[in-house]
Amino acid sequence: MSNEPERMPLGFLQMCIDKRFHRAIQQKFELETRLLTNQYWLHADVGGTPGLAKDRPDAADYCYRKLIEATGGGAGHMGWAAHGSNCGGFEGVDDATILSKLRTEFEQNVTRYPSTSSRPIVHHLFFATAAGITYDRVPRSQ
Repeated sequence: MSNEPERMPLGFLQMCIDKRFHRAIQQKFELETRLLTNQYWLHADVGGTPGLAKDRPDAADYCYRKLIEATGGGAGHMGWAAHGSNCGGFEGVDDATILSKLRTEFEQNVTRYPSTSSRPIVHHLFFATAAGITYDRVPRSQ
C-alpha cells in the first residue's frame, strides 16, 4: 500500500465562448470523461480550438504539463472544440470548413500533446451545431 495521496483525474477543454453551445459542450465533455467541473481547466475564446491554435497555445501547454504532473500515471483528458451554425470567430465560413479546421488542429494536438503508456492522455473532439454535437476521440477505444 502506497503512502502517496490518490491523484485526482484531470482534464483540459478548449472551446469557443459562444453561449449557445458552451454548456452543451461542457456537459458532453463531462459525460465522456467522467470529470466534474472542478477537475478540468477550461479555455474559451472566439473561434474555439481552430481560432486559438496559432496565437494562444500557452493555455494548452500549461495544462498539458499540469496533467502530466498531477495524474501520476492516471489518464488525463484534453478536449478540443468548436461550433458551426454561424461562429463569430469565423464569420461567413460554412460548418464543413470549420469542422475541417477543427479536425486538423485535433490531429496536430494529438501529436503535440502525446500519450504514453506511463501517462495516457485521451483526446476528445467536439463540434456543436444547432443539430447536435459531433464527437470523436483518440484513442478510439479504452
